[in-house]
Amino acid sequence: MPPVDVRSVVERYFGRIPDECKFEGETVSLFAFVFRAEGNSLVLTSHPTTFSVPSEYKGDPERAAWEAVAAIKVRCLRKAEEVIRLARTGDLYDEDYYNRRGGGSPYVGYPYTESGACESNRFKALAGELAADLGPVRLLDCGCATGILVNELQMVGFEARGIDISQWSVDHAVCRGIQRGDLRSLPFPAESFDCIISQDVMEHFHPDDMAGVLSEQNRVLAPDGVVFHFIPFYEQHDIPFQLDAHLCNASKHWWDTVLSEHFRIVNHPSLNQWNYDRGILATYYKLMKL
Repeated sequence: MPPVDVRSVVERYFGRIPDECKFEGETVSLFAFVFRAEGNSLVLTSHPTTFSVPSEYKGDPERAAWEAVAAIKVRCLRKAEEVIRLARTGDLYDEDYYNRRGGGSPYVGYPYTESGACESNRFKALAGELAADLGPVRLLDCGCATGILVNELQMVGFEARGIDISQWSVDHAVCRGIQRGDLRSLPFPAESFDCIISQDVMEHFHPDDMAGVLSEQNRVLAPDGVVFHFIPFYEQHDIPFQLDAHLCNASKHWWDTVLSEHFRIVNHPSLNQWNYDRGILATYYKLMKL
């Protein structure tokens, strides 16, 4: 069997070979993390005590390696202030973010998650639920990435558009109506949409920017329009904290308070956010104008 090309494996995970890498045979160390190359994958063999491997990854060193790479990219190779700056400009969400897990990305080859599930399947089901709930209305998907949900919505009759700050996403859009823009200053007239939706987007904004983001959504929403947001909760944190590309990780209580300052909360999602017994849409906040 030919020897493993460790450098090419590292490059697959990082997009480049960091200058700080130390190679020894089929092993590489970086910031007290040690990986071993197995085939075309890295496996995590040891890590600093300050790094916590998610419990579901225990016993799965390859999956743990992806988490370690994400931590190294953002917490070691970039300072928190730089991550915030790059998130605000959109430069954080580049090809590397979408195609190699790291920097807070859930993807390895978007639209697939790192565990192999395809996002488009969930968005197809979500589009069906939205159609049943609203009918074909004017809809804006905020933080739409390449527009997978927008495409599904257009296919069932919605006048759907998408906006994302990532130039890579816009360049790789899968449907019409996708444009680059900043959610802090939406490029649309007042009352342009009957529905606004986002999924796993709001936590990418710094808390200092949240009021502006919500005010803009309120401005472009029609008087009787609705807003749907899926936002992951971090119940132990009533004060937001930054982790990787998520600039605003916070408890449901914190989000309830902030959202209620701008909208009337019609549906409160449960803390069990991945329980789809009542459908996907039931796991989203549903908001209306005050």
